[in-house]
Amino acid sequence: MALQVKIADERDMVILALEGRIDSFSIEDLNHGLDEVKRRGKKNIVLMFRDLEYINSQGMSELLSFLKWVEEEEGDVKIAEVQPEIMGILKILGFDTLTRVFDSLSDAMKSFRKDEMDELEGKMENEKEMVVDEDFQRAIRPEGSKMPLFLIAGGVFLFLILLIVYMTRESSSDLQPLQKKVAFLEQRVTQLEGQNKELPNISGKIDSLRKDLTERSQLLERELAKVKLEMQSAPQKVTAPSPPQAKPAAKQAQYHMVVRGETLFGISKKYRVSVEELRRLNNLKPNQPITVGQKIIVGSP
Repeated sequence: MALQVKIADERDMVILALEGRIDSFSIEDLNHGLDEVKRRGKKNIVLMFRDLEYINSQGMSELLSFLKWVEEEEGDVKIAEVQPEIMGILKILGFDTLTRVFDSLSDAMKSFRKDEMDELEGKMENEKEMVVDEDFQRAIRPEGSKMPLFLIAGGVFLFLILLIVYMTRESSSDLQPLQKKVAFLEQRVTQLEGQNKELPNISGKIDSLRKDLTERSQLLERELAKVKLEMQSAPQKVTAPSPPQAKPAAKQAQYHMVVRGETLFGISKKYRVSVEELRRLNNLKPNQPITVGQKIIVGSP
């Protein structure tokens, strides 16, 4: 499913809803949507992931850059209605430490109004403290004595420098683990893409081996059927039992020297001996051939 980007304005907020998959084919659509949110110029932004099915490492990197931009613009981002699979990835990368995640869009929108109320109350408290501080300064300082203005300005300037250095250090230390995780995920995605490219070659090799084994199996079956047919067609010599007779004198075995063109069947016809008998006398297996110059027994002693 292609990525669909929907943008809606709600008073002082802008809502960016993502639907579908964020991959290498749809990353440009994501960037166009984020650029459009930037052009709206509103600092309160809600990212709704209710219908977001997948996001790759490049998409995570683009969202991280967007969060950094919002932080630089002194804005705020809330994430709402995240599916469990996407939420697991956000937690691994530490997105839940950079911004708040809400179960519903309405909760995310209400949080902005609560933040505004808290900020307003904080300003009121600061103003009260400033009034009290001025009264205190007038009480402890004589009317005629005034602190040099350059000392006050220097102290305020030093405090601001220390505050900026501290915030920069904290921000960079928070983003470094996230950047490492994004780099690790990009490396894993590259490895998986390489493995996917090798799968067709492995599949081809398996098909080739399967084909070779099938051909060998068929060849063996044909050879076995041929041997069985030869055994069935060979003449069987059946003789009636004869009464016991006295043992004749020992005879020497009769041999035959195989010449070119002769077969076991032809030799059996010549000496009127069955093929099975010739194999038995010479310890020949059913599929064992005879060779030229071989001396075989054609008569038992």
